[in-house]
Amino acid sequence: MKTSNATNTKNTQRTLLASVLLSSLGPITVGIGFLLGGSLTQLSDLIRRTVELIALIVSLLSYKAINNHDKCDPKEINMLNDNYKIKLEKVVGICIGIALLISGVSMLLITIFSGEREYGNLWMGLAVAFLGVCFNGFFWFRYMKLYKREGNNILLSQSRLYRTKTIVDVGIVSVLVLIMVLTNVLLAQRIDIIGSLMLSVYIIIMGVYSVFNLTGSIFHRGLVINGVLN
Repeated sequence: MKTSNATNTKNTQRTLLASVLLSSLGPITVGIGFLLGGSLTQLSDLIRRTVELIALIVSLLSYKAINNHDKCDPKEINMLNDNYKIKLEKVVGICIGIALLISGVSMLLITIFSGEREYGNLWMGLAVAFLGVCFNGFFWFRYMKLYKREGNNILLSQSRLYRTKTIVDVGIVSVLVLIMVLTNVLLAQRIDIIGSLMLSVYIIIMGVYSVFNLTGSIFHRGLVINGVLN
């Protein structure tokens, strides 16, 4: 049983590490794509991916800390370790929620205060967004599967984050394709702005949901663990 748990933990850590490594390429490639294309949606995407990368790193470190703490305290594995897990899970949930809120608000401000833009080559940005749909969709379902197996709220936060990332990338692909297809520059600019507004509002909503829904669930579990609720 212990061997099985250790194997599951290592597999989950590998998944978290893979998420960080793959996501670390996002800001670089999207940044280059923005310099080439100049789309407002690409600039918003650059900010989003950078902030989310920080949240992913926090998640990886927190998950490793929880499992290292379990190993160090075998005799106090009940209340002490459960409270320790709750605190770290809450930190991760808040970090991811804040990351989404920062991304959404920055996208909203950029969209509102930016002037008209001329578009260059959008192919690289489109390719990155399309790959994002594939990779983020994979990690969305992967983390949901891991959460169902381990019941760790850090993995639930990751699943929700990647669900948001997948839906946003689908939106970015749609907006960039429309900009590239349309010959009317004014109409393309309006679609770019509308796309950025819709994505920013969605990310803000998911950020608020992530913070309050997850922390509420963890708070309730903490009361149960400490005997306040049955």
